[in-house]
Amino acid sequence: MGLCLLLGAAASGPVHGQGDWRLELLKREGFSGKTEELETLVAGYEAAEEGLDDEALRELGADDFKTRENAQAAILMAGDAALTWIEGLPAQEDPEVRLRLKGIKEELRFRGAGSRDELLRHAVRTLLAERRGGAQSGAAKLVFAEWFEREAVPLKRAYGPFVVQADRGMTGSVEGGRLRFQGDHRGDGDQFVMLTADSLGVDTLPERFRVSCLMGGDGAKGSGGWHIGVSVGQVRVLYHPGMSIGAYRIETTGGKTELCRNKSMGFEPRTDALQRVEVAVRTLPGGDVELSVAVASADGRKVFRDTRVVDGDVIGKVDRVGLWRSGRTGADAVFDDFVLDLRGP
Repeated sequence: MGLCLLLGAAASGPVHGQGDWRLELLKREGFSGKTEELETLVAGYEAAEEGLDDEALRELGADDFKTRENAQAAILMAGDAALTWIEGLPAQEDPEVRLRLKGIKEELRFRGAGSRDELLRHAVRTLLAERRGGAQSGAAKLVFAEWFEREAVPLKRAYGPFVVQADRGMTGSVEGGRLRFQGDHRGDGDQFVMLTADSLGVDTLPERFRVSCLMGGDGAKGSGGWHIGVSVGQVRVLYHPGMSIGAYRIETTGGKTELCRNKSMGFEPRTDALQRVEVAVRTLPGGDVELSVAVASADGRKVFRDTRVVDGDVIGKVDRVGLWRSGRTGADAVFDDFVLDLRGP
């Protein structure tokens, strides 16, 4: 099973058989978790945040390429603080600075919940705060992260807390740190894994949350008639790797009623690389649900966005999220770095 992570300062208790997720994550990322090490890491974060100034802007536009690259890396090190700083800046005259600021902003936005960097930053800071005598928060906030590190060949009916389902004759596996649904079927059909609120030990998903995942194809079998995507409740958002326009759509998971017909994403999602997909979910007064979808190209340079309000009766109870491959011929679908972030906006 991947890490089931309970975020917030009160995150030290065992969850789904795990110990303190923060120490587990530190170990996986090559850190010991010793206080001295945490202090060094936090000092680096703080230095990066303090370095968000006019000098950083000047270095982004420096004549020397290495200086520009180092300045961009330093700003990225500041994480979410850099996003806030960039959004408060006036328009920049230097086109090089404008381009780099745009790239930094897009990268930080798509690190989001799925980024190990951001989870590690949170782990380091909360652990150090506790060791310095800070009070633990009673309002722990939940994040579930699955990095598919435990192999399962073939997939059975469950993978950790995920329910696994595939139409007849279709198979899946977890190999090499990735979830894979095999392609090239004789008939149309669905393959998916589903995570429910109940499996996470909560009654329902909150009014606001985010789902983030890397997904794509293996490239060996071309495009064909298949889509991949994310479901929320009884609705799923899908797109088509290997098609020039991406063929993005929204439909119900049962009868496959189209809520948004195939539309252009403005770029072709590659079948030999993974795209980051994020769906921000917000339940509106009255029960309708807003889905804000973003799909980044494999190189992160292009981002497709779509926001739709779905009728509450159509999406049903928002108590589950899933990862899907839908269709027949074409490449295997591949998924990695799945994160369900229940911390709200």
